[in-house]
Amino acid sequence: MLAIYYARGTFPHIKQSTGIQNLDLPSLLNTRVSIPSLEAQRTIAQFLNEKTTTINRLIEKKRALLERLAERRQTIITCAVTKGLNVATPLKASGVTWLGDIPAHWVVSALGYRYEVQLGRMLNAERAYGDHLKPYLRVYDVQWGRINVDDLPLMDYPPSAQERYRLRPGDLLVNEGGSYVGRSAIWRGELEECYYQKALHRLRPLNPQLDTAEFLYFVMEMATKNDVFIAGGNQTTIDHLTAEQLRHYRFAFPPLEEQNQIVAALSTSLRQNEELREKISLSIERLEEYRAALITSAVTGDIAGLQ
Repeated sequence: MLAIYYARGTFPHIKQSTGIQNLDLPSLLNTRVSIPSLEAQRTIAQFLNEKTTTINRLIEKKRALLERLAERRQTIITCAVTKGLNVATPLKASGVTWLGDIPAHWVVSALGYRYEVQLGRMLNAERAYGDHLKPYLRVYDVQWGRINVDDLPLMDYPPSAQERYRLRPGDLLVNEGGSYVGRSAIWRGELEECYYQKALHRLRPLNPQLDTAEFLYFVMEMATKNDVFIAGGNQTTIDHLTAEQLRHYRFAFPPLEEQNQIVAALSTSLRQNEELREKISLSIERLEEYRAALITSAVTGDIAGLQ
């Protein structure tokens, strides 16, 4: 019973050190709690065991469903960017092991032949000051499919560096290192003027009549989630996805019109997937809140008929 009281915040006077709660013996012995009769304790414990077991099973099933939705998302993306939307399309060998067969009319090409790959500006102590301080993006700011522009730091970007590092709407930003290799998002002009630092790659189509970064975004998600950028499938074997490495990765590219069709189809399908994921996540949150409220009510005697 005491463990339940502790979990529900019955000991507000507990000492804290570096964010870790500590319940010392004098505090424990001097704490006043309401203790029902032994028979009532057994009744409450049995009630809570039955109810929380049922709730926990429901939560586990919903979490398993979330995992299946995540797997479904990756299957949808992988099929779309490697096989296209028409299952009847004739296929050919891609020549790339992890790609397998691709539509016969698609082209396999090294990324560097179709996209400019530009690493961001290195930050150092001197560049934190200057006459041309500009907001810039860090790894933290580039999440999957979204970019943070709140409270961005500033770096000195003199005119000679502005043209090289200034972002344009439609640029694809790709994380270069750490545990986030390959994580990508598209810059959509959230700020009038913004730049980016080293540890981020900027990918820009060399010919906008042939390629769109909207399609490449899904290619990057497919490649990242399928461990294409992880040597031998071992996260510890790659710390950085250098610009040179990225330029040499080979992907399959359909014609621009088909790229746009795939992007539109994926956007619709994944939006439905995300809406379902949000509903399930909300359901789990409510079940957890109900479980906590049920425990509180039971151990404080607020549920009639238990005592």
